[in-house]
Amino acid sequence: EVPIKIDQVAQFVGANAHYGMGADDEWESLLPSNHFSGVRLDPTNVHRQYISVYHQLSCLNTLRQLYMNPGWENDTKKEGAAHHCMNILRQAVLCNADTTLEPSHMEKLSNGKAVPAASGMDVFHVCRNWEQLRTLFERDGFVNSHHSPGKSAL
Repeated sequence: EVPIKIDQVAQFVGANAHYGMGADDEWESLLPSNHFSGVRLDPTNVHRQYISVYHQLSCLNTLRQLYMNPGWENDTKKEGAAHHCMNILRQAVLCNADTTLEPSHMEKLSNGKAVPAASGMDVFHVCRNWEQLRTLFERDGFVNSHHSPGKSAL
């Protein structure tokens, strides 16, 4: 883990128009420009470590891009990236195990049957303060990236 204390915050997650499937700039704005720079905690070690939340956000963005550009299924590099990202996100969800209780409602399926569903919206979650992490990450200048700033791993 990054050796800094990150505060917990109550974060309201509501439905909004941001971060739609075609919102490239909004998705890119979630990642600091130096997110592929990594952290070198030991200056004598040439290898860097990467902060998982930025890897996870990059994976979400990668999957979004793949979804928006059909026909990738026959591209082994992109198929490998999709598989990698699904594993990263599965691990993240299981690791974080958010136990927030989400209210349910009845939703009508295309066949007319009503089933209970939860949107995950309009509830508070207890989260790590990701804005604090981003500020520290950008301010402390973990730079010298070998990837293009703000770009997906694809």
